[in-house]
Parts: sequence; C-alpha cells; structure tokens
Amino acid sequence: MKKILSIRNLCWFLFLSGMATFTSCKKHATKPNNGGNTTANGRLSDEDSLRFYVWYYMESDSNNIPQYYWYDQIPSSFKWFNPIFPNADSMLAGQQGLTSYPILNGQKVDRYSFLDRTGAVSSQIEGGQLGDKGFDVRWAGNTNNDSTNLFVISAYAAGPAGQAHVQRGWQIIAVNNNKNVEYDGPGYLDGTDANVNMVINAIYGSSPASFTFARENEPDTTITISNAQYAFNPILFDTVYNLNGTNVGYMVYNSFVSVYNYDSSGNETATPAKGQIDDVFNKFQSEGIKDLIIDERYNGGGAVNTAEYLDNLIAPAGETGQIMYTYTFNTPLENYFKSQNYDFSTKFQKQGSLALNHVFFIVSYGTVSAAELTINNLKPVMDVKLIGTTTYGKPVGFIPQSIYVVNDTTKQEDHVADLYAINFQTKNQAGNGDYFNGMTPDKMEDDYVDLNWGDMRDSSLIEAFNYIKNGNWARSYNNARLVNHPGMFRAVPDMNGRIINRRFNGMVDQRLNIREPKMLPFKKK
Repeated sequence: MKKILSIRNLCWFLFLSGMATFTSCKKHATKPNNGGNTTANGRLSDEDSLRFYVWYYMESDSNNIPQYYWYDQIPSSFKWFNPIFPNADSMLAGQQGLTSYPILNGQKVDRYSFLDRTGAVSSQIEGGQLGDKGFDVRWAGNTNNDSTNLFVISAYAAGPAGQAHVQRGWQIIAVNNNKNVEYDGPGYLDGTDANVNMVINAIYGSSPASFTFARENEPDTTITISNAQYAFNPILFDTVYNLNGTNVGYMVYNSFVSVYNYDSSGNETATPAKGQIDDVFNKFQSEGIKDLIIDERYNGGGAVNTAEYLDNLIAPAGETGQIMYTYTFNTPLENYFKSQNYDFSTKFQKQGSLALNHVFFIVSYGTVSAAELTINNLKPVMDVKLIGTTTYGKPVGFIPQSIYVVNDTTKQEDHVADLYAINFQTKNQAGNGDYFNGMTPDKMEDDYVDLNWGDMRDSSLIEAFNYIKNGNWARSYNNARLVNHPGMFRAVPDMNGRIINRRFNGMVDQRLNIREPKMLPFKKK
C-alpha cells in the first residue's frame, strides 16, 4: 500500500500564498474530513488520494488560492469523492464539463486539461524524446472519385519510420496485409469505423506492424516498423528558395520542444532543440532571407519558452523592450501577484539580425497552443499572413504539476501522474488572445498530403510565393487543380481530433513549476 505525499510543485504556490497548512508539502496520510474511501489503516486509497489532490490543486479550499483558470465555474456542490467518478481522470472530465465561454455559445471551454500517468508529455516537451513508430497519418480524398486514401503526413528522421526512409506523401495501401484502410462515413467521427480503428492501433499501438506504401514514380514497398525510444528534431525540413532574386526561408516546425530546461533553483540550461533552431536561423541569416515561411500545420505546441525564442528571432529589432505577450490568471491568483508588484508581461528581446518583409505561417486544425501563441505575439508588430485552414483554438496553458506518493515498503517516492490543468491565458501586445474558436487564415487552402515537404507544387507554398512576388494570392480557394499535379489528395478534416490528439497538444510554462517566487518568469515592477 502507498500513501500520498504531495503535489510536489504545489509548494512554491503555497509558499506564495502564505498558507500554514501543507506549506512544507508534508504527507497526506489520513483521509480528509470531507469524503473519500479509506483503507483498513485509515488512509485514502491511491486513486482517491490522486482524486483529492487533483481537486485540491484546481479548486483548493477556503484558506487557499485556487490555480485552475476557471475555478469559479465549478460549484461548491461539486465533490471530488462523488461515486460517479471512478477515478481521477473522470473527476477531472466532470470539472471540465462545467466550464463554458460566451464566444463558444455555451459549449465547454476546457477541452484541454488532462492527467498524464506515464510522464510522456514531460519526456516529449522537456526531453525531446518520443517512444513510438515515429510517423503520423491523415486520410485524404481525391475529388476525381469518392474514395478516401491514407497518407503519411510526417516522419521524424531519427524515429523508426524515418530510419526506414518513410517520407511524407507516401500512400499506405495495406496495414498488416489488410487493404481495408479506407473509411466511408460517420464511423470515422464517432469511433466505430473498424478500418480506422485498425489503422490507429497499428500506427500508434505498441506492437510492430507492417505497412505497404505506394510512392510517386517508385514501386510499392512493404516495411515492418516497431516502436522505439528516440531523440527527435522538431524541424522536419528547411530550405531557402530564390524567387526572382529574393531569398525566402522555409522551415517545417513540428513541436515546441523546450529550448531551455530548469533545475530546482530556476537555473536554465540550453537543450538540443535550441541548437537545432539556431542552426536553421543562422543559415537563413547567412542567406540574407527577406521573407520567412514557417509550416506549423501539424504543430501541437509545447514549451512557452520556445515560442518566445522563435518570436525574438523573427520580430523586428525595434520591438526590443516592447511587450510580447501578457499572462492572465484567475482573479484571486492575479490579485495576489498584483499585491506583490509582479509584472505579468514578457518583453521582446531581438535575437539575430533578420529583418523580414513578411512571415507566413502554414496552419491547420492541427496548429495548437504554443504554435498559435507564436503567431499571436507577432501579429501586432509585423506583417503576418496565415495560409491553410482554421487553427485549433487554444490561447490557454498549463503549469505542470507532478504528483508523487511514498511507497510504504521502499520508502521511496513513486510518480503517480502529472496534472495538466489550465492555469493561464495569454494576450498579445494589442490585448488580443480570445481565439478559442481558432485563427482564421488570410488565405484558405486545403492540405494536400501526397507531396513531400518543400515540393514547390504544394499549393500553400504556391500561395506564399505568389504573395511575395506580386502582393496577392495566386488563385481562389478550392480552384481547379494544378495542371502539373492533377491527382492531388486533400486531407480530410480531423475536427474531432482522433488523429491530432494522438500527440500532446498544449502550451506549457515550466518556469512557473517551481518553489520560490523569485524564480517566476515575470518580474517585480
């Protein structure tokens, strides 16, 4: 039997609030006086301990300051030990279901908070590590017929698929020798389509699977791919194009892996992700690019510090010292910080010497959170253009909280879960940040997935190139197909997120996940 120790990183907050109870993050060994199931020794069960601390962190009690952004939408009648919630995950979902926002027409606003019981998110965002087959897929339709086809949309070079030379644009025509890889109706959306479930389980499950690929101008090939742990480069592709004498940089950026990690004293250490970004931007700078295209169409977000770093590389030098973005918290927490004279704003600090005419972002419903933050921060300070389909809509982020228990046998701390519950919202220099319905592109353009990265037949690239050369878009949305690639396949919208949500989607600020107020990312005025 184990007993709960604490939400370890709640300590810094409790220190701030001056609360006597739990300030030293002592063990919570006995049952709280407001409910829950106990064991024979009078302690809460492990799962009830987790349920209690999830509730306690988000909602707190009358003596503390809640950290959950929408805490005031959870009524006092909501009980963490309600038997309709069999575990902490279902209790968290119950809280989420009570949140709403006017611009969403009464729909729940918190479609984001979750528990990570494996530490996979921290491994991805802070460590740049994944443990899977290393590629992602989408279904796509050809308007010449009604069939729906399966394509590889991205592959990490260091992952198992990348090591097998699998590339974006390859069509999957069989999985484990099963050629039924299509979907043909609402079963795709509601999770009952057997073909879709078979494909998802093969690609994202833990067992090895064989895939038969059809490739443009190449024979079909069958490859067996197994899961593996690997360090990944979030930059999937980069190049410099020359358009009538003007150099244009292009980068496919797929995940906001942290550029800095932080120790318990708040000291930062650069990660490999920073060096990977620096290498590409040094090349852009040496090539003298005047326009930049960042492809974020599948970027689910990640670390806030990486969004800041990218924005400082892209923004005009004259913005140094000006507001990049500002945090907002729930009212009690924000009032506390204000009473301590904290400035919630982050300022631009120009990095490098790029001076750009335009920055284009290629986006889709798979563009989430930190990816959207990067765009929103730049909109008031330079010419920003979006190409693609409407983004996901997540202007809010997490302060990750690790929950541990003490094992009665080993006396060691065991990790139970990481809680990602919404803690803050961000707004740019102009005070804009309510894009819960997503960001609408300046040029609507579908995602054609049967071309590899950087192929100049990509319609999104064609639109960016034309705007750079002529100051306008090349064609009307959904116009006739390009004559040099008549068989283009357009990705089917994944509006329910069955594929998109296979990976982390969010915005994390690890700098707030610390114990002392002097280490906060915002400073006293």
